[in-house]
Amino acid sequence: MIPSGLNAVFAVPPLARKSNAKRAIDFDQSSLIVEHIINGGVTRLIYGGNAFLYHISLAEYEQLLDWLSDLDRNVWIIPSIGPSYGRAIDQAPLLRRYQFPCAMVLPSGDPRDALGLERGYREIAEAAATKLIVYLKDENNFGSNREAGLDVVARLIVRAIWPMTSIGARNIVV
Repeated sequence: MIPSGLNAVFAVPPLARKSNAKRAIDFDQSSLIVEHIINGGVTRLIYGGNAFLYHISLAEYEQLLDWLSDLDRNVWIIPSIGPSYGRAIDQAPLLRRYQFPCAMVLPSGDPRDALGLERGYREIAEAAATKLIVYLKDENNFGSNREAGLDVVARLIVRAIWPMTSIGARNIVV
């Protein structure tokens, strides 16, 4: 991945659902949303929290990745993975089949510590064969020991688990 490719506006579109009893993903409507965003000049899409991927089944995740992989090749598509370790490890082999530039790990509110997250992120990145972007919603996303969390972030950057860092008011994208 070219780190400069991350220096752009990223849209975080919703994922449309059908109004039937199964509430299946509506890929036709989702395609219209993507088309509207691209027509507005945005060529970077992250599918994560706004798409309610926290609640997606494994079968739907596979369908989503297949649909995302067929979108315009001039658009960077970044799917999310997780938020829990178990869910991410289950999703990793599916993600590995595709050539997305990276994947975003959804933030988790589960009990955690910095060293456990470091190990888990490494295992997820290896299992998915991709770089990771980690969305940190607050300073406790790496556990209650802030210093240990910052140490882990530094080690992961140095060891190229994540492509680059930019610090914002509410998150760190690496």
